[in-house]
Amino acid sequence: MINLKKGPGLKSMLFFAGYLFLCSIVHIILVSIIAFFHFNLGHDLSLIEEWIFYQGWEIILTTKILSAFVILKFINQNTLERRPNRKLFLSRIVQPSSEFMVIIFVLFFCLLFFGRPLYSEHYNFSFIKSLLSYIGVFSFFFIDLFILEMIAGETPPKGDLHKLLSGIIFAGLFWMAGKMTYTYSADFNMMVYFNFFICYQIMYFKLNNFTGPILYLLLFVAPINILFGMDPIWLEHYSFFVMSSKIEAYYYIILASLIVTYLSYKKRSSLWDQQN
Repeated sequence: MINLKKGPGLKSMLFFAGYLFLCSIVHIILVSIIAFFHFNLGHDLSLIEEWIFYQGWEIILTTKILSAFVILKFINQNTLERRPNRKLFLSRIVQPSSEFMVIIFVLFFCLLFFGRPLYSEHYNFSFIKSLLSYIGVFSFFFIDLFILEMIAGETPPKGDLHKLLSGIIFAGLFWMAGKMTYTYSADFNMMVYFNFFICYQIMYFKLNNFTGPILYLLLFVAPINILFGMDPIWLEHYSFFVMSSKIEAYYYIILASLIVTYLSYKKRSSLWDQQN
């Protein structure tokens, strides 16, 4: 494994930005190939755009998997480990902390309170599309978190302030790259930024771990996309409910601040208990 740093720093940010740029290139190539075959079949541009939109998650998943494969080959080129990716993944699976479930429960409650979901009159049931949305959303976040941890090496961010600033920057790179690359998305909003930021904070809570982000993505992020029309690509096209009230950006800032404060408090309390 290439050890780019001791703790998240400039090199890690540049490397992560390079990975996101690779995703953009791969995505452009895939979309160009799709458009080429459609044009050969005599389809007009509007039909091609519609096809790409409805196959959005399949295209994004293919983009992420291909890009991750290339970048992991590069990262692991000098390692002596037979399966370094598998080793890293298993080493980051730890016993779930109760704090993760508290965060999920509170956020779910806040979502219902601020968003006020209503039953969608235009609900179009599709098991396959719902499954793709669930898998797509989970993979969209987790693949990048995994790449980020492979880049980061063994040392987590040093201190709460370092973790906060690193989270803001990495989430910003993730969000901006996605917004510029997946231009057919229905609503690539601040919820995407917020979720990546929270995953990052949870990933480095006490120990480097994937357990927290996996639980957060599987039990909160992916379900709300399917149930409440918050899918960044398809929005409410295949959702049971829609939000009657828009959740403004400042709500996310307040919630993120509370979660960071809560995690910092719990971490300090745990360290204090161990010392006493």
